Order: sequence, then structure tokens, then C-alpha cells
Amino acid sequence: MFEYKRLDQIFDVVSGSAFVPVAKLAAVCGVTDRTMRKDIAALNAELVELGAGAQVKLKRGTGYYLDVSDRNAFDAFSADTRLEADEDLSSADARRKHMLRALLTADGYISLEELGRSVYVGESAAKSYLRQVKDVLERYGLECVVKRSSGVRVFGREVDRRECFVSEVIERDYRSYATGFSASEQALFSDIDLARLEGVVQAQLQDATIAVNDYGLKNLLVHFALMIERVKAGCIVEELEPVAWPDDACAFVGQACDALQEAFGVAIPDSERAYAARHLMTNARIPSDDDYDAWARKTVDELLDVIEGDYGFDLHADEGLRHGLVTHLGSVSRSIDAGVRVKNPLLNTIKKSFPLAFEISLMSLEKVLAGSARKFGEEDVGYIALHVGAAIERKPEGDEDRLRVLVVCSSGKAAARILCSRIESSFGDLVQVVDSVSHAAFVKGLPRITDDVAFVVSTVPLAECPCPSVLAGFDLNRHDTDSVAHILARLYEERVSSIARFFERDCFQVVEDRVEKSDLLRGMCARLEAAGVVDDRFVASTLERESVADTSMNEVFAIPHTMTPIASRTAVSVAILRHPIRWSEQGERVQIVFLLAACRDMNAEMEHLYGLLVRIVNDSHLQRELKGVSNYDAFLRVLTSAS
Repeated sequence: MFEYKRLDQIFDVVSGSAFVPVAKLAAVCGVTDRTMRKDIAALNAELVELGAGAQVKLKRGTGYYLDVSDRNAFDAFSADTRLEADEDLSSADARRKHMLRALLTADGYISLEELGRSVYVGESAAKSYLRQVKDVLERYGLECVVKRSSGVRVFGREVDRRECFVSEVIERDYRSYATGFSASEQALFSDIDLARLEGVVQAQLQDATIAVNDYGLKNLLVHFALMIERVKAGCIVEELEPVAWPDDACAFVGQACDALQEAFGVAIPDSERAYAARHLMTNARIPSDDDYDAWARKTVDELLDVIEGDYGFDLHADEGLRHGLVTHLGSVSRSIDAGVRVKNPLLNTIKKSFPLAFEISLMSLEKVLAGSARKFGEEDVGYIALHVGAAIERKPEGDEDRLRVLVVCSSGKAAARILCSRIESSFGDLVQVVDSVSHAAFVKGLPRITDDVAFVVSTVPLAECPCPSVLAGFDLNRHDTDSVAHILARLYEERVSSIARFFERDCFQVVEDRVEKSDLLRGMCARLEAAGVVDDRFVASTLERESVADTSMNEVFAIPHTMTPIASRTAVSVAILRHPIRWSEQGERVQIVFLLAACRDMNAEMEHLYGLLVRIVNDSHLQRELKGVSNYDAFLRVLTSAS
């Protein structure tokens, strides 16, 4: 839309929130405050030239906001930009994606000269891009053949082509992914009326027993659009391995495909319907039957018993948690038995932002399902961790005179619960979360839905909102809490408490020489044992836990620990490494290692400790400070300043 992509990103973020702090906007775009000011000036110049009737302005002490001076002009500008379909090829990534798309959708050979010309580069650059594209194709089982006389062509199964297209060509970086089809997506499916497609699918969902959140619906719409486009081109997906799909899924897919046939004039064969059913199971929640419900209830009972016994959190009385877990486990187990894994786009964020809840969920479920043929992967555990994390953080409602807040979340009910819990946990004395809704429900319910609401916290940009709104991630990170604090016209008080009790001088070390991971862990365990924190079982349990799943939080920081809490008191053995060591098969090389020794009755203190760990994971400046410390006193000063 604008001259370069970062201006699109700035406009997207600023127009989706009442105020955006300067530091947050700069962090989102990955630039300095000075560069941000230049970008804002460039953006405003383009808005004037385009006759948008709006300017981005700065309110001192609060942040940037969009000032609309001419509502009619701005509405016309917004309508035009939604229809704009010009492809941005200014970046190398965009050019690679364009070449990949061209090869995936071509029905024959394409000359290298034509590929280069399509992205405005010469033959040498086109060859370089093609090498990278071939690497991508290989990950999906596709072969890229180059013939000097003919050009380039992709060979492989149609189902693999589509998986590559959806995963590698569709842009998913922006928070607005779930709010509708972007200009670039409209360009990708230019021959399909996407609004009509969405209307047909939504009409079928109204009468179905299937639940789907905004992100799942958008994924489903993308797969339907791709299916229609490829069927029109005569590219039919192969017969997939027979699966006994649930009756609910079959009924919805049959009715939806019949309606799409009529709306778009295409014949959708059985193999395509099986393709649609597979993606429905991946992106929607299919109600479980009595057998699955019974299994889910039994599993939840055992899970809550393990969480209380091993971690000290008694969550048995939380009916919201119990209902959410039973519904999720029942639905996911049906998908697992059908041979379909539900994808979790939030997994990395969950692991980094909620390590305590993820660890509790992973290890407790591992113990409950030991010996069972039904296994849950990390993506499944991620959603369970959201339910558990919300229950741990949940606070009782306060007085009615607190400001009323509405939450708009496009990532499903579990993510909405964690966001609501985080808001009330951070601002419980000032606000009351009155409800949480999806983006689709918010748009449909305006303006009634915002009655008596002081402000809205949304995970996606809101084109219209009668009251102030804040754009935030479902994990409500530090920048997000600053935004909420500005809306409330006051700064929130950070919880400050002593952290020195977790870190002992004899359990701290700076490792100057190169060291292997196993030797490092054994030495750190020995320090805890010498301090009387653990016994000789600790090292074996720590090494066993490392074999289950990766404990590195990012490319700098790792948090190893035992399978279950077995320490006499909660403490941390710390190693600052001058030479990074490889921590996992994925290649993460860490320099900060916190070996956790947790006691069984540790819920209150571990919540605070994990809060500090989350801060370290998400603060690159704090990580740099920790890597530079040379002794225990300096280390403690850095942590104290961060608490």
C-alpha cells in the first residue's frame, strides 16, 4: 500500500489501537526511535498525497495515534486499500515467495529468464533465489527439475503442493491475519470472490455443531479457496489414505462442498472432500462423543491429581478449567485417532511466555499417559498449558466500581482466558474484565457489545471501536501492560520482592573454558547437592528430563530441571558461559543456564521465580547484561534491577 513495507506495518498497528507507545512501535518494527520518527513523517506525507483524511500524531507521554480529520475521505481510502492487490516485491523474501508461488501453480515448465523477469532481477540473482526455493520444496517432498532447453518445473503430489503453498506463500506475520483477507491474499486468489466464499462457509457453520476460532476459520477459508482454484485449473488432489472421519465433520464438509459447488460452478470430487475434512479436523474443534468424553473426564481427574501432588497447585475446584480441559482433550483425542494433528501457531509464544504452565502440563500429562497408546505432542500440550496457566493466575472478581474491560481475542477460548487472567492479575485493583469475544463476534455485536465498557484490549487491530482500545498479544507482555497503563492514565506498580533467596553464592559460576552440556549439568547438580538443596537422585532426574524435550527457551537461555520436584527447598544453580554450547538437536547454542531445583510445596514462590525467568526470556538487553557479569554480586545486582 505504502512506499515500503514498514510503513504498512506502522499504519496497521497505529490504526488498530487507541495509542501505541513510541518504544513499543519501534520494538515491533525493529528500528530505533529516530528511524521511527522518520518513518512516521514519510507515512504522513503519503497519507496526504493519497487524500486519506488522516494523520499519525504523537501525544506526549502516551504514544502515537491516528487522527482522522475527514471521516468520508478516510472511509473511501480504507475501501480502496482493501481492494488494492499490487504485490510488494521490494524484499528478497517477497521475491522468493513469488517465484515459489509461480512454480507451485504452473502446469508446465517456466524459463529461468521469465522467473527472473517476474521479480525484476537478472538471471544470476534468479538462480540464487531458485537454489533457496529448491530447498523449501524438498521439505515438502517436492522435486524441482531444471532443464536447460525447457526451464524449471515442480513435480510431486498435489496435496504436498498445497501444503507448501499454504505454509510458505501465505503471509502470517501480521496480527490482522484473522480479521479478513489482506490485499496480498486477494492477489493470490484474484479469480475467487473471497467475500462470497466466506459467506458460504459461515452460513454452513451457523447450523453445525463445530466450533472454530478466528484463526482456525481463516485457515479453513484459505484451504477452501486454494481447493477451488486448483480444481478450476484441473489439478485434483490425490486419493488420501482412508480415514473414519467423525459424522459431524463429514456432515459439515458435505454441505459446505455442495454449497461451494453451486456458488463457484465447480465439481468437487470425493478426494477433495477428504482433503477438506482433513483440514477441518486440523483447524476446528469437533465435539467429542460419550466415549471420548468419558476418557477425557478420567484423564482430567488424573491430570489434576498429578498437578497437585507434584507441583502443589490444587485446581480441582476450578470448574472453568475442568470444562475447558475436558472439551479440549475430547476433541483432540478424536483428531489424534483420525490421524490428524491439530496445529498450534502459538506454541513458541506459549513456551516462552508461560514456561511454568507449559512445564507443569507437559510433565503431568506425560505421567498420566504413560503406557497409553494415545500420545499428545507439544502443540497439543501448548493449548492445555493455556488452560492451566489461566487457572493458576485466575483471581477472584473485585468491586463493581472498577473500570470494565472487554477482551477481543482471535486465538480461541484458552488464549482468551489467559489474556483475561493476565489483565486482572496486573490491574486487578483497577479493572474488571466483563467478557471475552472473538473478532467476528465483536464486529457482529457492535455497538451493543461495548455498552458500559471503559476500554477494549484486542489481539487484532479493530477497524471500528466506539471506545478506546489497546492492541496487545494474548501473553500481555511488558509493552502491552504499558499500553493498558496509559489508557488508565496511571502507571502500574510492578511487583517487587526479594529474589536473592533463590540464588546462592556457592551455586553460581562463570565458566571461562569450553564445556560439554552433560559435564556442565553434572557439575551444576553437584553444587546444589553440596549446598544441601538436593540429594543424589537429582542428577539422574535432570538428565532424564533433558531426554524428553528441549529446555532451551531461546538461542541464549536454558532452564533445565528434573522430571518432578524433588528438592528440599527451591533454589537455582546458575552458569554463565563465556563460550556458547549446543543445547539441542535443533542447534540452539546457549550461554545462560539456570538449573532449577524445585521443592514439592512451591506454588507461590515458583510463580514469582517463573515471572523473573519469563522477563529474562523476553528481554534481550537483560540477557546481554547477564552474559557480561563476572561474579555473583554483579549477577545479583542485575537480577534485582530486573525484578
